Amino acid sequence: MAAPLSKDQIAALPVSKAALLAGDLFFCAGTDTASRAIQAATKSSWSHCGVVWPVPEIAHVLFLEAVERYGVRLSPASKYLLPVDGKLYDGLVVFARCQRISPEKAKAMLAFGCGQLTDPYSTLEILRIGERILLGIGRKSVSDGWICSELAAACLQAAGHCVPTQHGYATPADLWADPDISFLGRGA
Repeated sequence: MAAPLSKDQIAALPVSKAALLAGDLFFCAGTDTASRAIQAATKSSWSHCGVVWPVPEIAHVLFLEAVERYGVRLSPASKYLLPVDGKLYDGLVVFARCQRISPEKAKAMLAFGCGQLTDPYSTLEILRIGERILLGIGRKSVSDGWICSELAAACLQAAGHCVPTQHGYATPADLWADPDISFLGRGA
């Protein structure tokens, strides 16, 4: 999936929440300053990514994600796909699927992700992550904090799929370029 997609290609392929499976991935391309800085630092079209977790019992889709302010959390997909307080997420949201992830393997992904819930970020950890990105140093252990793409890659690893990386750490670009991960469409 290494080729970039045009906005027209993305717009032509909406995905309904009903088509999403546990273990699918979401990618965001925000337009704010922080998102653009992440895109530049990681050389990616995407500034954020995570794992999709449909919960049919409550008719919701959750996103397992790692965010600077809150750490690892589950958030409703509607925060990205529907207006909140009259405002829509300022950027693109698209979905992708790793072809190697069966429903059983998706359970392993989500179980691993649940074990990381509430892992906090701290200012020190953000600096360490920035240092790893700048120096190209890989993750030393799972206890030293998460960035979104490393969390998603670790969830895939828990299901037996290793995301190829170029720098010793996973970026949204590495996940997007993984030949086993296929674009599904944009958030609808």
